[in-house]
Amino acid sequence: MDQNEAKEAYITKVSHLIEIYGLA
Repeated sequence: MDQNEAKEAYITKVSHLIEIYGLA
């Protein structure tokens, strides 16, 4: 996996977690 891909996957995952906790 490319470093840029890994960074994007991490950002997407974190953003999703923030959405979940933001609604909690």
